[in-house]
Amino acid sequence: MKKFLDNVAFVMCCLMGCTAQPPTKQMFEPASTSNCTLPDTKWLKVVNGYDSKTVVDLATKLEAAAKADADKIKNIGAASASGSFTSDFSKIVNANSQQMVEVSPEFYEGYRSKRDALCTLYSLLDRSNISDATRAAAEKQFLEINESWSKIKDNEQKKTLNR
Repeated sequence: MKKFLDNVAFVMCCLMGCTAQPPTKQMFEPASTSNCTLPDTKWLKVVNGYDSKTVVDLATKLEAAAKADADKIKNIGAASASGSFTSDFSKIVNANSQQMVEVSPEFYEGYRSKRDALCTLYSLLDRSNISDATRAAAEKQFLEINESWSKIKDNEQKKTLNR
């Protein structure tokens, strides 16, 4: 988690044109998470008898969407117009959050732990011209998110096999 937050701080620093100053607490606090394209955790319910197949399917979709977002970021030009970034990850979450989804504690924590940082990152990508260094850092973040959902999916599949 610390590595993730350190990387988010670096991305935000690049996007905001920071100098050598260390990241501040305000950098981690979006102006308003109520404007975020990602819903909060109200659509997720941790239960003992959750449907493992549902969790695996959703984690698989989120894994692929994070990879797709990394690819999109990779292809954003340094002089891109603001407002041009649309997130596949956000689309998947929004499509699935229309109803309550019963999930494992690991799935819930995976989403909860990354939501605010992603909200900030989306906001900055949406309104900023992006340098090559910023683009590379943002791409790295989404690849790490892709990897985290891959691990959640793999662990859930292992649990299913052991039942």
